[in-house]
Amino acid sequence: MNLSELMLTVEELCSVTVSLEAVGPALHDCRSLRLAMDQYLHHSEACSAVKLSPGIEVCRKNKTRSVSIARRGKSFCGCCPNGIWDLAVPVFYQDSLVAVIYLGGGRTEPDEKKRRELRMYGRFIARFLVVELYRNAKLSAPHRKRRDEAFYIANSRRFIEEKYCEGVSLADLAETLNINSNYLGKLLQRNLGQSFRELLCERRMKQAEVLVRLHNTLNFTQIAHLCGFSDSNYFSTVFKQHFGVSPKNYRERHRRS
Repeated sequence: MNLSELMLTVEELCSVTVSLEAVGPALHDCRSLRLAMDQYLHHSEACSAVKLSPGIEVCRKNKTRSVSIARRGKSFCGCCPNGIWDLAVPVFYQDSLVAVIYLGGGRTEPDEKKRRELRMYGRFIARFLVVELYRNAKLSAPHRKRRDEAFYIANSRRFIEEKYCEGVSLADLAETLNINSNYLGKLLQRNLGQSFRELLCERRMKQAEVLVRLHNTLNFTQIAHLCGFSDSNYFSTVFKQHFGVSPKNYRERHRRS
């Protein structure tokens, strides 16, 4: 069983959603710890509704705050500013925070029995993570070499794929990969011919095109939030620069065709 399967199994057993925030590059080195894209995001029905509203900005700030609290080394639980309850379980490996596991996703606070159950499964997932990191380090030790540019390119792409709907920057990516941001920016430009900002924008516009073209029930403010833009006017400006027409005209053009 890999981490993704384990998290899905716990979701079924406990009737909650389980997601993970990776902190640092450790998890990206281990194939068995890689997740499906939505497993890096809070993906309950309640959280999905928040992502369609301006409340997502509050959500993003609260995620950053929860990671800071997790560095203290203890599990904690409670409702976020949007009223969604979660248990947060920090995962440490070699004295460094490598991930935060979130279990919950509902608007009703569970009773103490349910909390104990979630703490137990949260600790189990954390332990699994640590064991897999240790096992991966042991297996790769004889063949370990200095991380090359391909490592940083692959994990930069993965980071953008996982985080494009959030307000992320080159500095966030550099911190995740434990590398100097200026060096990483030059590395991306040299290998991919684009800056981090351009790569991020390209991924956001790819998602925006799908949502504008195929999801007529979503308004443009909702689409902007889903693509990582806090300002719908700025989203419309970027969209027009990218596609040559406004989101409204793009939708109307494809609706007619």
